[in-house]
Amino acid sequence: IRLYDKNFMERFIKKLEDNYDLSNAYFTNNLYKYTASEEEECKSLLKYILLEEIIDQILEQSNILAKDMKLVILDSNDRRIEYVLEVLISKLNYLTIITNREAYFADFIEAVYESNGLVVETIKPPLKETIDGNIIIDMDRNCGRNYSFYHENSIILDLESTLEKRQYLYARRKRLKLIYDVKLTSRGEKVDSVKFATFLSSQYW
Repeated sequence: IRLYDKNFMERFIKKLEDNYDLSNAYFTNNLYKYTASEEEECKSLLKYILLEEIIDQILEQSNILAKDMKLVILDSNDRRIEYVLEVLISKLNYLTIITNREAYFADFIEAVYESNGLVVETIKPPLKETIDGNIIIDMDRNCGRNYSFYHENSIILDLESTLEKRQYLYARRKRLKLIYDVKLTSRGEKVDSVKFATFLSSQYW
């Protein structure tokens, strides 16, 4: 999925220009060498940061109305899912969480129902039948087998993508649409997403 500069990058660059002297700034390919796992971590971070923009573009490009989004989230088994829920809860009319931690979400489920009437379903893995959902956010690095139980027209946003999971999908469910990376452009030029994510996560930011 490609995110264009006017919605995000221009605002970010303007912020840098307003707050920093960039006249002597540089960032070369030789500054840091990435292992494959470190590169995946950087790309994953960027997807979290841009999550709301990514979901909006998925809906637009797939001609899905926000009210028709049926969201399924595979639990991350840590607190990262709390961030995802906080970002997206205002957009939801439907939510299923695939998790082994039903008790962990009990207070959230009750609060959401009391505030807007949304009934949140939890399903305990492993999946045994096809789940109803048109957008699936995968936050679990070890659940490639779940791909067998998604509808053919589902769109998967994999926030914790690995080569092993992608190979599993491409070997078995080639017609599923998988989004596992984000491409950024600024002023017509491609932005190195790994360097950008590294900068955002640095101790100086």
